Amino acid sequence: MTKVNHFYKSIMSSIKKFFPYIVLFLIVFVLYSKTIKYSLVNFDDKIFIQDCASDYKKKTIWTDIFKNNVMMGKQDNSNSKVWIENNWNYPLYRPILTLSFAVESRLSKNPIRVAHIVNILLHIACVFLFFFFVRRYLFSKTVSFLSTIFFAVHPLFVFSTAWIAGRNDTLLFIFFISSFIFFIEYLNKNNFVFFSLSAFLTLLGVFTKETALLVPVVFIFYSFCEKKSNLITLPIYATWAIIVFLFLSMKSAAVSGSICFSMIVIKKAIFALCDYFAAATFLITPIKASDSIPMLLIGALSIFVLWFVVFFSKNSSSKLINFFYFALPFMWLLPTFLRGRLWFQGSRMIIPLFAIAILLFSFLSAYIESQKTKKTTITFIIFFIFLSCTITYKKIEVFQTSQTFQKAAGINMGRF
Repeated sequence: MTKVNHFYKSIMSSIKKFFPYIVLFLIVFVLYSKTIKYSLVNFDDKIFIQDCASDYKKKTIWTDIFKNNVMMGKQDNSNSKVWIENNWNYPLYRPILTLSFAVESRLSKNPIRVAHIVNILLHIACVFLFFFFVRRYLFSKTVSFLSTIFFAVHPLFVFSTAWIAGRNDTLLFIFFISSFIFFIEYLNKNNFVFFSLSAFLTLLGVFTKETALLVPVVFIFYSFCEKKSNLITLPIYATWAIIVFLFLSMKSAAVSGSICFSMIVIKKAIFALCDYFAAATFLITPIKASDSIPMLLIGALSIFVLWFVVFFSKNSSSKLINFFYFALPFMWLLPTFLRGRLWFQGSRMIIPLFAIAILLFSFLSAYIESQKTKKTTITFIIFFIFLSCTITYKKIEVFQTSQTFQKAAGINMGRF
């Protein structure tokens, strides 16, 4: 009887431990399950799934993906006019992204359906890692769970989950947050093994999307905010330098030419920035860029709210960490604006949304933990989550076909 009781307690303990993950899995899968039957929107995804299919079948594919641009040497036909007018070549070098499509193509007879399933699973992996991160380093179990649901059902994820080609940002988030976890462990334990794992994951992130070149800068900034910059030693700087040099060298060999840098149009950049912050904070998630004054004001209000949260804490160390999470979205979006990519693309906001969610719930956590305001605060959060689910479920339908996408975007070239 004692053994039976012990076994029963062990089972219940395991269920209790993994219960949040089970609930999160079900929420995400139910929300996005209808995308499994969706087709292509003919914006990058057709090239990845159909046009490159013959390349994926080659015996040399495993080395070819490191010798070509992300589209296996092809151009983005949906945007050919834009590229020709600006004298651009297609410069994106993302072998890990290409590898994911190549594996799917070789293992499946229905790559479109499999690609949609994989996108959902990648989103679930992002959600699991977010929950692990906030639970381990930031919040109580209740606050962690609520913040993770907010993150999981946010409408911005439609762009990276329902749109097949948007998976580069979910892959990047997986590598970024995993690398971040090991980097924090290195700062806490001063064990170089953790930094080595962090560096390896950073390397994978860089080969997934070029924006990951910012990761060392982000980590250095974080170490200063944590007042542990003394642990960023010469070998660590050297390791990061090698990662950047390796990527740039391989990209230079694989991709001829690059995007011409243009002067930032200040007005458009400001409107684009406000688009992103309004989408993240107030769930106003457009499919195309908006240059309306109301959107500008809502975006500016979003930034002000987050700035207020930074200084809400009375603890000076908390203010520094909050400032890190406030600055992270600006740092992460900066390369997008420097390259003149001022159209709205929600998948770019996954890592900024990670930071914004942490900021908002660092503010709400005090009210969730307080007996006086707990019930009211949780009720408000549940309503907000329900609203997010409703918007997300509706927005998903934009990516059902190329016709629904182009109608929503109001364009013929597929750019949003």
